[in-house]
This record gives sequence, structure tokens and C-alpha cells, in this order.
Amino acid sequence: MRAAFRVKQPRQRTPRHPDTTFPHSSDRPCLIPERTSYAVLCRLISLVAALAVLSATGAFCGEKNQATVTSNEVEKNRSLFEHFYGYEPVYFLYGWDPSNIKFQISFKYRLINPGGSLAKKRPRMADFYFGYTQTSFIDLDSPSDAFLDNSFKPEFMFSQKNLLKQPPAWLSRLGLEAGIQHQSNGDAGADSRSLNILYAKPILKFGDLDTYYFTTAPKVWLYVGNISENPDIADYWGYFDLELRWGKIDGLEMRSNWRQGSEGGSLQLDLTYPLRVLCFGNCNGSFQVQYFTGYGETLLLYNQKDSQLRVGVAV
Repeated sequence: MRAAFRVKQPRQRTPRHPDTTFPHSSDRPCLIPERTSYAVLCRLISLVAALAVLSATGAFCGEKNQATVTSNEVEKNRSLFEHFYGYEPVYFLYGWDPSNIKFQISFKYRLINPGGSLAKKRPRMADFYFGYTQTSFIDLDSPSDAFLDNSFKPEFMFSQKNLLKQPPAWLSRLGLEAGIQHQSNGDAGADSRSLNILYAKPILKFGDLDTYYFTTAPKVWLYVGNISENPDIADYWGYFDLELRWGKIDGLEMRSNWRQGSEGGSLQLDLTYPLRVLCFGNCNGSFQVQYFTGYGETLLLYNQKDSQLRVGVAV
């Protein structure tokens, strides 16, 4: 039953030298000192801290009259968190295999105060953000390091949800995200992966935004700088990601992401549904099902094909 949804064999790390293979992580040479439980603990602490920031961001939006919080405390917390926003999906997903856990955290921070003199003269300056996304994979059966791979993605970006004051009748809203993003997995030696991309992502929404509507968001990019640690990554990641979404705010939402390179591609399907509906209004967040098939789910194993089914919760 545990292997029912793993189409391929368990993931194997691919060494840099083609004449040597290491089927099991325990057989790989020690390129850096083995991570200790303290290092794993530090990573977990960083995760908890990031989730706390995201929780605080939502907690202090519009809550002025809490009985246990003074107005001064609310304003102090508001000034700290009011420029943090959600960015990419945030979730924690579990597969039927204990080596198949995936979580992602993401946020963006507005760099220019929209109420300042600069933004008043140049309103678009308030649309520049620092963004950060982290996608991690965990193996609970691992005897040493539980983290199979991480993808750390800081970026500097322009983000505007509504570029047109009066869009044409056939379009509900036009947005745009564009910037430069760095991606790396934080490893050393043969397992090290890193790249930089320049990207642009128009976001088009169709239909009634108060009910069910459709979104298409084609993202295109160029690889810039040194990619010697993963020189053929474009063959598997390609140069675009086509995102399609259909759903309703605070309701059912379906999402797909498709990439294609010369040697292969990938497809990811996500379905989310509010937990408050399933829990009679007592729970926040959403129930999520995610299916991935193809190449490049992890940065480390970008040139290995895999299929995974996971379920969990999204924030």
C-alpha cells in the first residue's frame, strides 16, 4: 500500500562523476561533515520562525479591537508586519511513503512605503518587493539528515495585481510579476545546485472575481550567470511555466503548472478546499491534494523523473 502511488523507484542522488553511482544515501562519500541533529534542529527552528511571521502577518490585519490586546500593541505589531504579504502557496504535504514529505513557505515584503514621499511622486515604486520561497523535502526514515533536499529562492521583484484601471470587457484583471531570482539547495560538492533567472509573469483573470473565475499566468525566464553546477538544467526545466487556475476565493480551487524542456518536462496538479467548510467553521487553512509527475521536482534531482501523490494542509 505504501508504494501504490510511487510510480518510479525511490529517488537516488546523482553524483557529479558519471563513473560512480551511490544507490543509497549512506553510500555517498562525505563531501562535507555529516550534519548533526543540532543542524536539523536549526532548520526546524527556521521553519517555525518563518511560519510564525506568516501567522503574525494575518493575525494583525484588521484586528483592532481584541479584548486582550491594547491599541498600542496592535499598532506596534501592525507597523512590524503590515508590509509582509503572502506570495507562493504555503503548505505541508505528506505522501504514503515516509520519505515523501514536502513543505513550502513563501512571503514577500514591500520595500517602499506607499505612504512615503517617494511613492507619492512615483506610485509604481511601491510595487517593488523582496520575495522568499523555500521548498523542502523530508525523509522521516533517514537515520541522519531528514532533509533530502531544499530549494532556497530569494528574489527582487516588481509585483502589481491590477495594471489596468479599465480592462477590456473580456478581461477581469491584468497583473504582472517580474524580477530576478536566485535558486540554490545549500549543499556542497557534488550535491550543490544553483542558478539565477530573469523572469516575467503576466497574470490574466477572467470571469466574476467574486465567484468562480479562471486565471492563466504564463511565466517565462532566462538563465543568467554561472550554471556550471547544473549545466543541462534547461533541458529539463525549459524556459517557461504555464500556470492555470480555476476556482473561488475561500472555495474550491484547482491549479496546474506545466514546464517543458528538450529532454522532458513536468506537470503539477493541486486541489484545495477550505477546512472551515469541512470542520463546521472551526478550522483555518485548506485541505490540499497535490500530484507531480515528470522531471525537476527537486533542484538536486532535476534530471531524474518521478511521480508523487501527497495530501496535507495549506495556509
